[in-house]
Amino acid sequence: MEAVVQPNGYEEPCVYERYPGAASAPLAPEYRPRKPHDTVLHRVVRENLLTFLEQGVENSASGEGYPK
Repeated sequence: MEAVVQPNGYEEPCVYERYPGAASAPLAPEYRPRKPHDTVLHRVVRENLLTFLEQGVENSASGEGYPK
């Protein structure tokens, strides 16, 4: 598929689908949504994030915390 230049000078975005309409097709029957809020990692981060960020601010030379 070639990009089409519109009269305003912008190109139409590329389409990344295996076949036309693939993105709107129903999900496969074996798909199971993930539940990240039920994982141990999510619980540990949720319980310790504020402490981790506070320690970053306390221990950084500039007082800004961890780099973004």
